[in-house]
Amino acid sequence: MHRLALTMSLALAGTAAAQNRTVTVGSAKDNTLYFSNTGALSNGAGTRMFCGNTGLITNGETRRGLIAFDPRSIPRHSTIVSVTLSMTMVQGNITGQAVTLHRVSADWGEGTSVAGSGEGGGAPATAGDATWLHTRFPNAMWQAAGGDFVAAASGSTTVSALGVQTWASTPQMVADVQAWLDNPTLNAGWMLRTVETGQNTAMAFSTKETLTPADAPALTIVYTPPVASVTSSGTGCAQGGSSPLAMAAVGLPQVGNANFGFNVTGGPAGGPGVVAAALDLSPVPLPLNASCFLYINPLSFLLSLPAAPTPTLVTFPIPGNQGLLGLDLALQAVYVNPTTLQLASSNAAAIVVGT
Repeated sequence: MHRLALTMSLALAGTAAAQNRTVTVGSAKDNTLYFSNTGALSNGAGTRMFCGNTGLITNGETRRGLIAFDPRSIPRHSTIVSVTLSMTMVQGNITGQAVTLHRVSADWGEGTSVAGSGEGGGAPATAGDATWLHTRFPNAMWQAAGGDFVAAASGSTTVSALGVQTWASTPQMVADVQAWLDNPTLNAGWMLRTVETGQNTAMAFSTKETLTPADAPALTIVYTPPVASVTSSGTGCAQGGSSPLAMAAVGLPQVGNANFGFNVTGGPAGGPGVVAAALDLSPVPLPLNASCFLYINPLSFLLSLPAAPTPTLVTFPIPGNQGLLGLDLALQAVYVNPTTLQLASSNAAAIVVGT
């Protein structure tokens, strides 16, 4: 969402420490990049994903795994505390190799391809599949063959046996997931890599299509839910000698707070008015006249609440629905003198529904 640069400091914020919560999500998509000069191979719907080198040729043929998770079941504005990845190794080298996670920097897909036998050789790529050359076969390409990814590892684990493997939380894994939560368009997941020199370093891990659900990839995320807050933006204005409007929050926009609202003061005496609500603030204040501005985004307009002549209390009760956590709203009051048609508007209030 757009956010107007704040011209006033934080007005209100929750003071009680929010209790950490934990959620485990399965992979949203997974695939394997099979080394191929033509980008012909993939395994979008297969039950295994691979990393490392096979023993098919003298120097081996490289495989790189791709996996992505969708953290949007976590409320916006939450703070990620820790991230733990679990995957099940079902085949491959178990001599103590490190398997590293690398943040992928370009979105990719999975099609309907399913490799045969042990799936290590891949299958003909289908529409939408990620391949060694393609983000989505047959037309969308990586900038570099073998995928676009951050060279520095976000996490690592040493694999010494078949079975469940765990990538313990690191600051970079936490930062990756936080970025994906804050801006889902950046979420291209991680690439799995291991030794890519020599032969027979390849490993196979179960994908979300596994026939054994307990073996499917899982990302366990510990997070702190958002704290309720109210932030004031912009300033009130007035025409014709009346005082500018001002909005001040009463209480906090906490889930279940039926008494949350705003005191609206100032403006033309006896003037009718509304408090308008939108999903976010306008990226640029919009002029209502020569001196008054609309700070809420009209493209995300939700509703208007009738308000009596000022001073008045406008209630904005927050239902007791946990699904509202992290919701952004922006509000602003506008009053008009019915005789002179002179206008007054208030500062805007950006709220985050929280604990």
